[in-house]
Amino acid sequence: TSSAAGRYQFLASTWDEQSEKLGLRDFSPASQDAAAWNLAKQDYSAKTGRDLLEDLRSGDAGSIAKVGSVLSSTWTSLPSGIEATTNGSKFTKAFRGNLSSYG
Repeated sequence: TSSAAGRYQFLASTWDEQSEKLGLRDFSPASQDAAAWNLAKQDYSAKTGRDLLEDLRSGDAGSIAKVGSVLSSTWTSLPSGIEATTNGSKFTKAFRGNLSSYG
């Protein structure tokens, strides 16, 4: 059994930590987006010492694929994760097509 819920499959403990840190009052899509972005930046920085947004904005396919790999322990369906449903090139293509305007 898992407590994972929402669009990013937050575990209850992770959601509690992020919602408290960010002062989120609900589990709305906007709150989930804010929590996921904060968690991604936090974990990426802790693992690489680099800024996530800076690496994503570089547009370099290698950097974008690296992001997926680095965050695969946070979101296990990313490239290199234990439940990987995509590979690095597919992740990069999806990012460029759908997420490049976020941040």
